[in-house]
Amino acid sequence: RLIEFSQPSLSLDEWVQVNSTIEHANVLVGAQIESVGIALEVDLQDSLPKVFGDAARLEDLWVTLLLQGRDLARSNNTNVIQIRTVSQPGERVLVEVGVPGVSIPLARLPTIFEPDFNAPLGGYGTGLELSRCREIALQLRGEIAAFNGDNKVVFRVLLPISAPGLEKDEQG
Repeated sequence: RLIEFSQPSLSLDEWVQVNSTIEHANVLVGAQIESVGIALEVDLQDSLPKVFGDAARLEDLWVTLLLQGRDLARSNNTNVIQIRTVSQPGERVLVEVGVPGVSIPLARLPTIFEPDFNAPLGGYGTGLELSRCREIALQLRGEIAAFNGDNKVVFRVLLPISAPGLEKDEQG
């Protein structure tokens, strides 16, 4: 899986099970996250609708968000990352990656998806990771946001279920 993940994407958009891409991302980085004492709590909704996009890009998005969660957790002595999926009204799929016990300074939230070489999130990385996440979400016609809520930081990704130019009966 690691070799497949590292190959350049051919950008093959198709009907994709979001939960499968999260499970593959977990295979890639789950052990690395758990090796530093951080548990992954995974709550994936059964029979989640498929989205139209590139599975490799989705996996890249989840891997990056999980590693950002790891860095936030490590820098704040937190020992859990939560990831969940749920279908949303308006034909969308919601994916949330949360890190309990952590908050992002309010002044940083409006620009969190902009490159920041001087202060990467959690003190680790290059400062480009969340900018890449935003680009991937936009390429998939989705949205990404970060906010503080219920004593945790949450990265929320909304992906459309519909595909441009395809009728409902053509969807997977």
